[in-house]
Amino acid sequence: MRIRHIVTLCPEKVPPLANSKFEWTFIPITECHAPSIEDIFKFIRVVQFCRKKKSGKKSTHRTV
Repeated sequence: MRIRHIVTLCPEKVPPLANSKFEWTFIPITECHAPSIEDIFKFIRVVQFCRKKKSGKKSTHRTV
């Protein structure tokens, strides 16, 4: 199992991805607050996209 996609919730923790092969999604969550339902759905869509991509299925997902 290899890591290929990074989800960041905090703008202070943006990964240095300039020359990497990682894909990245930023879902801004206010510190010490619960994510909104939409934030949770965004995360689920990212996971579904990554699973489809891993299995070779085509998807029209774009980074959120």
